[in-house]
Amino acid sequence: MLIVEMNNLVVFTVLLKISFSVGFDLNKTVACNIQYYFYHGSSLSIYDIKSFSKIIDNPNFDPDKPTTFYIYGTIEGIWVPTVIAVKDAYLANGRHNFIIVGNKNPFLHVFNNALIIADKFSENMLELINSGYDYSKTTFVSFSLGSKAIAPMTSRLIKMKSNNKFKLPKIVALDPGIVRNNELHLSGGERLNSNDADFVMTVHTDCHYWGTKESHGHVNFWINGGCDQPMCVNDFTKSVCNHLMAAYYWAEAVKSDSKTAFKSRQCASWKHYLKKDCDLSLPVAYIGLYTQANITGDYYVRTKKVVPYSRS
Repeated sequence: MLIVEMNNLVVFTVLLKISFSVGFDLNKTVACNIQYYFYHGSSLSIYDIKSFSKIIDNPNFDPDKPTTFYIYGTIEGIWVPTVIAVKDAYLANGRHNFIIVGNKNPFLHVFNNALIIADKFSENMLELINSGYDYSKTTFVSFSLGSKAIAPMTSRLIKMKSNNKFKLPKIVALDPGIVRNNELHLSGGERLNSNDADFVMTVHTDCHYWGTKESHGHVNFWINGGCDQPMCVNDFTKSVCNHLMAAYYWAEAVKSDSKTAFKSRQCASWKHYLKKDCDLSLPVAYIGLYTQANITGDYYVRTKKVVPYSRS
């Protein structure tokens, strides 16, 4: 997986240099390749930036349900196992309109194009709102690139373009990564933060490379300490395995529709949690669709090595 991703990045860089030499318009190409995948039952409806506002006219779109937009990671697509796991979980749950935000060319779904994607996504969201869509029922669930760049930038742009009229209700950021020195600087701050939605919830699984040790949300869940996942034992793929587990944990929580999945405790650190040296007077929290929106701080939880991962 890691080798494939690195090879893809090399190929993308070479193709990009060739394309610019022949007058390639990156903004237009990225925008034209953005797609919205609306899953309903066993069917799929695909929209682009020109047709997206018509999604609420789809007879399978239920305006009474909350709507979840899933924004996947670098060079991913709807065929990737983590994306399939999250998609299948929401379809099994059945309580949401579920839409994947992606790109039909995976080589364009990279960090340096995040602002282009976010700009078009924010425009499409405002068009949807102006068509009668209830924005108050919206959640962005994002993974990796989606968490550290596309989701927060889209939220900020929607707020800015609407003159602060619309603020995203909720972001669930699955293992958001740090913004590295060689990457694009984000407007309004360089990373996801608690100002990006009324409720920002993060789920951390890899602190070594792909993720971060920093708290970005109102509530931050550090699964198995947020660094090493017990099922990730191969030294060569360990970090990327840790990273991917964030999506699988979330999929399990959604599919179970449990209000008590991944019972977590607020604690000073992972070491304190392992020693059971936590303030038991503080409320416990759970990871999933029913995470309490009034909790704040850093929470820790331990999982099992096999499915089901939740111990609660």
